[in-house]
Amino acid sequence: MKKYLLLLAVVFSLNGFSQWGANINFVSYTIKAEIGVEGATVSDSEDYSGFSLGLDYGFKMDNLKLVAGLSADFVDVEGDNETIITPSVMVKYPISDVIGVKGGFSLPTWDVDDGDGIKASILHLPLGLDYSLSEKVSLTAQYSIALGNRFKGDVDFSSDELKITDNNLRFGIHFNF
Repeated sequence: MKKYLLLLAVVFSLNGFSQWGANINFVSYTIKAEIGVEGATVSDSEDYSGFSLGLDYGFKMDNLKLVAGLSADFVDVEGDNETIITPSVMVKYPISDVIGVKGGFSLPTWDVDDGDGIKASILHLPLGLDYSLSEKVSLTAQYSIALGNRFKGDVDFSSDELKITDNNLRFGIHFNF
């Protein structure tokens, strides 16, 4: 573990630009369940919204900016407050002086019981835009696509196939320190 931390410190120290940041976002999760029954698919979805607080650390590599972040989403799910912890790694590419596109990977982690048959974490593909208001403040928009199935498959549904995803959308403001 010490070797990885040392390597990470060396990579960050060789870089001329590095920056801490914080963000606050409105988030909306769409939980979608699809059941395949004899060639037909039945689906249902529910939307849950809340807000998110996050911290990140970014550094530039030529024109790209690599950003590692951690956020906590606070979402109201049927009267219960759920906290979703999401580590992420994103690459941001400027397409103009004020607009940047970003993409990467994230791992939203829900607090679930083992007996529910639901995975706590699945990999997501977040894609987004940044609009810089100044050097320190930018507006952000991001859509995150689930790349897997949250259903573990431990429960027998005979010939039925169940797929559960949790795509999310977020809008907010980002501050650089």
